[in-house]
Amino acid sequence: MIGLDCPMLVISGGWDKNNDTLDDCWIFNVTQHVWIKLDAPHSVSKRWAHSLSVFNVSPHCVWIITVGGFLDKICTLVTNPNIAMLTELVLNSDSEWTVGDTFDTSGMTSEYYKKRYQQQLQLGRRIWLEEYQKLKKGDTTDTEQTIQALMMCLEEKERELQEKDREEAEREERHQNQLQEKDRELQEKDREHQVALQEKNRELQEKDEKLHQSQEAVRRYQQQTLTDDHWVINKDEVTLTKEELGRGSYAVVTVGIFRGLTVAVKSLHNIIISDYNLGIFSREMSVASR
Repeated sequence: MIGLDCPMLVISGGWDKNNDTLDDCWIFNVTQHVWIKLDAPHSVSKRWAHSLSVFNVSPHCVWIITVGGFLDKICTLVTNPNIAMLTELVLNSDSEWTVGDTFDTSGMTSEYYKKRYQQQLQLGRRIWLEEYQKLKKGDTTDTEQTIQALMMCLEEKERELQEKDREEAEREERHQNQLQEKDRELQEKDREHQVALQEKNRELQEKDEKLHQSQEAVRRYQQQTLTDDHWVINKDEVTLTKEELGRGSYAVVTVGIFRGLTVAVKSLHNIIISDYNLGIFSREMSVASR
């Protein structure tokens, strides 16, 4: 059977461990695990191997229908008028199930039973309708509350999503700024490297120019040494003294100082200086210098 808030199990009659017929009727609260003994008539509860059915007339009224069975262990059949019994369970003001009217086969054909049956059906229909309306109203209220709760949850999720989007945008902006800053730093370093490279190139060019000049001077010097007058020096580099080493008809030889060294300097007499005599003198000096 179905109670107000939980299913319930109905047990009536049966055997004990000595195979004696029981005279008990119980209902068991499946949710609360509580047994409740019902004060049912002996004609209902004292039998075994019978059929037991439950019909919910309303949330506050249940009919238990007991059919057939045996009275004792020698299998004495239940006979009319008790072969079929209808037991009414009603819920009192204390929300406790109690036994109401009980009808046998004769009572279930009486006018009182028919009237009672119609009254219970009408009462059950009204109670079920009221319960349905309450349930529907409660469902509507619950549905509206659920919708409101879902809307609030959705708005909260949207706010969280917007906050995450904002945080993600801020992180992306910071990341872009960092990348731009790194790019500027790299460009600045690259510019510094370019300037340093240009400076190095300029220094290398200057050194190359100096090297080229040195090589050119060496080349000219080497070329000069191969000419006939490679022995010619600047006269300002020689300081003459008054000490004579010898005198002849063409020239006079005196002591001179050349770059800190004492040398012999041969000076031609002015009277014999001519292109011819200078040519002969140059050839003699070139041969002597080699």
